[in-house]
Amino acid sequence: MPSTTRERDWLALSPESARGLTDARLQLHHAAQLVAGVGISYLPKAADDSHTNMEWMVSALASHAVG
Repeated sequence: MPSTTRERDWLALSPESARGLTDARLQLHHAAQLVAGVGISYLPKAADDSHTNMEWMVSALASHAVG
């Protein structure tokens, strides 16, 4: 049983539908690499690599603030 309303919003995709998302998935992957690169280049290194991660914020997926 889902524990939050957000979890109930998820729907399973058929393999055919999922294949239609390949381009969007790759675009998101490449964008995430840029975000991680900023963390690697400009933030103090963390032992757990958390300086390279992204987090959900209100209406956004963001990295740690730089500067």
